[in-house]
Amino acid sequence: MAQQLTIEFIKEHSLYLRPLLTGSLLEFSKLFALVLFGEPLIVSEHHVALCKALQDVAEGKTRNLIVNLGPGYSKSLIAVIMFSAWSLARNNRSKMLHTSYSDDLASLNSSAVREIVSTEEFQILFNQPLKLDSKAKKRWFNHYGGGMYATASNGPVTGFRAGQMSNKRVYSGALIIDDPVKPAINNSLTEINSVNERYMTTLRNRLAHPKIPIIIIMQRLDDSDLSGFLLRGGTGETWDHLELPANIDNSLSYPKEYTHGRQIQHSLPDGPLWEYKNSKADLRLIELSDPYTYNCQYLQRPQAKGGNLFNIQNLEYYSSYNPAINKIILETNKHIDILFKITTADTAFKTGERNDFSVFQLWGLGRDNRIYLLDQYRGKVENYDLEIQYRAFLKKHEYVKQTNIMGIRDNYIEDKASGTGLIQVMRRDFGKNYIKDIQRNRDKISRFKEANVYLVKKQIVLPRHSEFTGDFVAEMQSIKEMNTHKHDDEMDAACDSVDILLIKNTTGYIGWV
Repeated sequence: MAQQLTIEFIKEHSLYLRPLLTGSLLEFSKLFALVLFGEPLIVSEHHVALCKALQDVAEGKTRNLIVNLGPGYSKSLIAVIMFSAWSLARNNRSKMLHTSYSDDLASLNSSAVREIVSTEEFQILFNQPLKLDSKAKKRWFNHYGGGMYATASNGPVTGFRAGQMSNKRVYSGALIIDDPVKPAINNSLTEINSVNERYMTTLRNRLAHPKIPIIIIMQRLDDSDLSGFLLRGGTGETWDHLELPANIDNSLSYPKEYTHGRQIQHSLPDGPLWEYKNSKADLRLIELSDPYTYNCQYLQRPQAKGGNLFNIQNLEYYSSYNPAINKIILETNKHIDILFKITTADTAFKTGERNDFSVFQLWGLGRDNRIYLLDQYRGKVENYDLEIQYRAFLKKHEYVKQTNIMGIRDNYIEDKASGTGLIQVMRRDFGKNYIKDIQRNRDKISRFKEANVYLVKKQIVLPRHSEFTGDFVAEMQSIKEMNTHKHDDEMDAACDSVDILLIKNTTGYIGWV
């Protein structure tokens, strides 16, 4: 059909196409993806399972549906955009109420549905001209009273109800909730509970009559998110439940605590859900680098928060560093050239018992594309002593002309608290370019998780026998998903080095092997 899709073809074959498209959400999605994007929909078996579950809603076989599916697997395209347009194709009086975590995202989805309905292809097939005043992205109608209203999960929904009042009780629209909480590194329980409460008090009451279906499609974020809340009987409703983990394991049993869920069986084989999106190797890397996110957003089986973020089993070690020849000696006795050295500094606010330490680290980029922790200072010092200790640390590793050994290339300090004063003093004495300031614009857990990817790749290497290695490993092991650990000064400085030497790769040396 893709090669023949022209207006003339649709006009000529409309009598054949109309029942084919209204009878199959998948066929409808394939055709209008081509119309909308000019590219064919890349169909996987999980699309087939998803379309069947949604089609059962429109055909009256399912009333309440929860679909758990990971990011990037076409859930919004199929379950919101295509399903809403398809609902109007089946019944021109369908009224769709759609909510999502973001007002902009909900409006974008609604605009895409309106764009499909406005196409010449849709109008030839289903003849549903929009009202002249229906140009808004969020709220629009056709001449038959069907249409769509979209808003944020916490946005206003007064004046609009999903579905139509009718004695016939035929399918006439649905409430579609798509990712009600923004997928983020640290979703707070307050935010999650607020969405659950809003569902109970507001959203589920915005139906034209009690038989109008509700569809919730989301990636899992926490054990107590809206899916978990409802499947455990939070409102007493029973839900048909389609789980589509990124890695299918048919040996897993359905959770006993999902007392109000009916598992939808699918025939998908074990292995990656969509190889085109995430291969087995991709999924394994995600699992190793961020187990919590992997369990939630990819496997759809969240666990309670609070576990360790870093797995210290992924650490690599070296035997010694010889500054005279600027080489690392690995435990295999192999020698690795150090190409580039930097220092990173994380300074404390105060020196009290419960405050962080000040930390200076020396890192080297090896010719093998790994970074090596060469030296570290850690202590609780007052501001006047901080400058003394920092100068001593830099002098210890400065360039030695006699041996022609490369010293420190760049020095980095976080521009915050006592670090700001230290930057100013050092620049005053040694010039503006002597110190590079670091602006940390993201939360700690996001930074730690990003660095953890390189830990999993075995690109972070510590000295086996150094006096500071034990403290470094102990702190790494203490870092918690919920940010409840006591200290993270060493990890902050280390993550700066990962960012500079591996992620941003401003040295120009990565790739020299």
